[in-house]
Amino acid sequence: MTEVTLRAADGALGRQSGPDLRRAVDMTDPAYLRLGLPLTASPLAVLRAAVRVLHPDTRAVRGFRAARKRFYRQMLCAHAARQAAGDQRTG
Repeated sequence: MTEVTLRAADGALGRQSGPDLRRAVDMTDPAYLRLGLPLTASPLAVLRAAVRVLHPDTRAVRGFRAARKRFYRQMLCAHAARQAAGDQRTG
């Protein structure tokens, strides 16, 4: 019985993260393009740029923490995908 429950939970998690991963890998993500980062930017530079894009009031709300972390992860994934593709475009 627990195996079925765990499998169902794993499937639900996979479905929820699927669209997020596809969106993060899509190099036409407008939020990522607005960062205007070069291809050679480090992950730390990506995070710093993503933090600067957010309004200070948005960064101050504790309830938005999960959404902010998700946003940062999406920016890192989009940058990694762009580096892997060797894309030379800048924001």
